[in-house]
Amino acid sequence: MKGKLIYRALMMVACAMPLFNHVHAQKQDFVPVSAKEKKQLRAAVEAAPDNMEAHKAYLAAFRSGDDARSSYESLMKKYPQSASIPKALADKYGHYSPKTAGYLLQAAALQPGDVAVWKDLALDASMRGDDAKKREYITKALAADTGNVQLQYELANLMQEEDEAAWKQQMLRLAEKYPSDESTLHALHIMGLGIRNEEEKIAIWEKLYNLSFPAEIKQFAMSRLADAYIRTGRYDKAIVLSESFKTIAAERMRFPMRLKLAIELAAADIKMKDGNFAAAKAILMPMDMHGKFNLNIGTRVAIAKATALKASGEMQAAYDSLIAFQAKTPFPDVKDSLALYGKSLGKNETRVKAELRAIIARNSRPALPFEVDSYPAGKKVKLSDYKGKVLLLSFWYPGCGPCRGEMPHIEAGIKDISKDQLAYAGVNILREQDDFVLPFMKGTKYSFTPLGATEAIVKDYKIRVAPTNLLIDQDGNIAYYGFMIDADSEVMLKLMIQSLL
Repeated sequence: MKGKLIYRALMMVACAMPLFNHVHAQKQDFVPVSAKEKKQLRAAVEAAPDNMEAHKAYLAAFRSGDDARSSYESLMKKYPQSASIPKALADKYGHYSPKTAGYLLQAAALQPGDVAVWKDLALDASMRGDDAKKREYITKALAADTGNVQLQYELANLMQEEDEAAWKQQMLRLAEKYPSDESTLHALHIMGLGIRNEEEKIAIWEKLYNLSFPAEIKQFAMSRLADAYIRTGRYDKAIVLSESFKTIAAERMRFPMRLKLAIELAAADIKMKDGNFAAAKAILMPMDMHGKFNLNIGTRVAIAKATALKASGEMQAAYDSLIAFQAKTPFPDVKDSLALYGKSLGKNETRVKAELRAIIARNSRPALPFEVDSYPAGKKVKLSDYKGKVLLLSFWYPGCGPCRGEMPHIEAGIKDISKDQLAYAGVNILREQDDFVLPFMKGTKYSFTPLGATEAIVKDYKIRVAPTNLLIDQDGNIAYYGFMIDADSEVMLKLMIQSLL
């Protein structure tokens, strides 16, 4: 598997990508002009072939890169030493066209010191799943700009799969060398996301906290640190941190909510230790964590609620609260507690699993039939083809960073599950990127079956952001919908699937 943890963490920072935003970003500027005006615009380009503003004005007269290609290939023949001509045509095609790379390579051959061209080529290589080319292009970009800190981090990121210890050392060395560069802030944030060990995460984000950056820039990383403090029961630290950030993007980052949660969990903890279980229950039971914070925080709250109920002699209520939580967002800690509470109620593992499955079934809804394209083209694939297996259906597209970012985590979550029981399919929802799909699959070796979306499946399954994931059971019912997978939730995916087997 070619993906790097640090790279996929970077892709996860933005969370799901709204489909409208990406489609809008791919639209090319077009300004209708008369034939005479178009001729004048070309004359301006020929008068100054390296003037990018002249190219931009001329290219705006074409609807697309394909429309401009013939004209620009004639310009390349007429001015073979101009790197600006192929670069301008590449810009017209945009980052997400498979035709862009060829023109970027022409520009790079003519002007190897153009860092932007090498960076665009590295992005193209990522979309093709070609890590070797990505490393080559980043290295060439660095050769052209040796002091570029961002590029140094990107090159360091590529070390992780080869030698994780060396990768950590290099990342931290760069952080020490460039403490005031904004790339360091982003790198430490992302590094923490890519590491599974909670203590390492906290240490890295605390290092970030101590860097001299404005709070507005650090807010996203600090929300993650506050979550880590809460997950590990360090409520005092979570309170101090959330208090200091509560006025920064309060609605988006939810620091006031984190502050309230940490205060209440700390108070409930004190009540439990004092034996005042009724007071602890009164604090904990109104809490609703679904969709508000990191999933592991919800797990901590669910277990705290059940513990308070159990301590109050309400074992059945404790069991009921845990099984309801586990049916939506399963985690190992809840599973273990559920087994213990079930045993106290005389329920063995088989019965607990059956009751859990029954709740999941009640929460499920029928999946609408679909018929989509295969890669390579020529075969139609239907929902009914997967009957008898659990189907993990992921809606993505090659240019979607969060999609590429979560794929290695999905692979980690499903690696122990038999292909006789589970099918994994990825539906490309931007068909203009079809030419990237098979190269991406070849380069990454991911295990999903690539499929090509139709307008009907996007509409029927209400796909508004990418990635969007869902699990369909053996009988064609959607059991889980709208989740994303990262380093912290790989095990959740595994448990979701196991709950359906």
